[in-house]
Amino acid sequence: TRGYAIYAVTMRGQVFNNLPISPTGTGIATPSPAETTRNVTFRVSVFPGASPPSTNLGVTLDASALGLSSSQQMFDDGNNDDGAAGDNVFGFRTQISTTQPLGPATFPYLVTDAQGRSNAGTINLTINAFTWNETIDGGSDAGDLPSTALVPAGTGPLGAIAGALTAADADMYLI
Repeated sequence: TRGYAIYAVTMRGQVFNNLPISPTGTGIATPSPAETTRNVTFRVSVFPGASPPSTNLGVTLDASALGLSSSQQMFDDGNNDDGAAGDNVFGFRTQISTTQPLGPATFPYLVTDAQGRSNAGTINLTINAFTWNETIDGGSDAGDLPSTALVPAGTGPLGAIAGALTAADADMYLI
């Protein structure tokens, strides 16, 4: 005629998630869009894996859309437009060929660590035709008069000129 209940509780310390976590990355190309004959820098900011922590991180870029290697090594040495050495930002800089097809291109990359883990991502970049720029290519603002006109240098067709106009400004070019 009586009811009894037995309750049992096991107390333990904190339970940790020991599942391995792969390294990841976020990629970008600068400038974007980029122009043929100019340099473009690819960067991947890497977030190390855990359980155990990542060691010997590496990034490879599939640059075959630019006619380069499909496994181009990226660097975290402070010498490849990647920021400071050892900051987990990997970089690779290259010049875009004049024969590069124009339009959107996708550049896959792979982040790896010495623990055998990896994670993939992509960098999107639009490639435009070369545009002669008064500041970059001419060295200064184009003058207002024929005597101070800038002369676009180079060979081949001149498809476009880029510059900056302010109020009461004129830009003259001698072609």
